[in-house]
Amino acid sequence: MKGLSIDRPARPKTRGAAIATVQDVYRQTDWNADEQRRHQLTLGLEDKQLTERTNEEVKIILDDFEKSRMVIFRN
Repeated sequence: MKGLSIDRPARPKTRGAAIATVQDVYRQTDWNADEQRRHQLTLGLEDKQLTERTNEEVKIILDDFEKSRMVIFRN
């Protein structure tokens, strides 16, 4: 990771927006598919595609981004 913090005006409100935010953070941090999979496994999530994840699993990923200051939600 480049030590980057991605500033967002607000937390995504829909599943599609949440998935798009996760994909955008991964893209901006230059994480390839293996790095993305490893990140999700460290969160206790099983190995599957982002679009196959439940709303709760996507929230876990977003919460981790916020906790690690990879993304900052302003509202």
